[in-house]
Amino acid sequence: MKVINQNSDLVVSEKYINHYVLKKMLKHCLLRLARNLLLLPILGYTPLAESVLLINENQLIVDGKITFDDANVFSKIVDEHSINHVIFRNSGGGKFDAGLAIGKYLNERKLTVEVEGICASACAIAMLGGETRVFSHTATDSAVMLHPAFFADKDDIDVSYNELLFDWIEQRTHHELSAEVKQMFHNISSRKGGLYVLSVHHRMVKKTGNFVYLCNGTELKITACKALTSISAKDLNIIED
Repeated sequence: MKVINQNSDLVVSEKYINHYVLKKMLKHCLLRLARNLLLLPILGYTPLAESVLLINENQLIVDGKITFDDANVFSKIVDEHSINHVIFRNSGGGKFDAGLAIGKYLNERKLTVEVEGICASACAIAMLGGETRVFSHTATDSAVMLHPAFFADKDDIDVSYNELLFDWIEQRTHHELSAEVKQMFHNISSRKGGLYVLSVHHRMVKKTGNFVYLCNGTELKITACKALTSISAKDLNIIED
């Protein structure tokens, strides 16, 4: 994990600086690829990038994997730099506990959260903590994916987290999860499965008219998942467009 302070052009942590420079050089290509593979758990898994925390004026951009290091430094960065806007950018997830810790801190501080690209798994858990939660208007192919916690060393659900997950979702959305959605979470067979919530501007929404999908993890593409017809992210109170 590294922290980049663009306000002073100071590299706070240089552990992965060579990787970061390469990433900056390929940024536009990677963002385009990320949008094409936006629903990457369904279209094909891509290894998670190293975590980058980027400070830009009053914004904090959380790019890549959500780790315990992120949770540990998150509050310090927000306090020291008067952060009031957090952007989660193209994150395939990470540690459930880290995501929840960040989410609870966001909730305490009542910060605005924006999703740019994909925000899945632990990223979605963290994102739910935002007082105001919105999709990016520039990265139109943006989406959120929620699913249960998995054991680190195998593709099996750690059911001990399920009630904690359900409680957190219901607390932040002020909606009770339906029996159908809870059963779907219990039936997920791999990390690809979950509740997919797409931006109203997403190309799949324009193509199919559907905003929300339930996937058990066996599907090869998003259109093979069960669509919750005419229900949007805003209807679920997960995130606004």
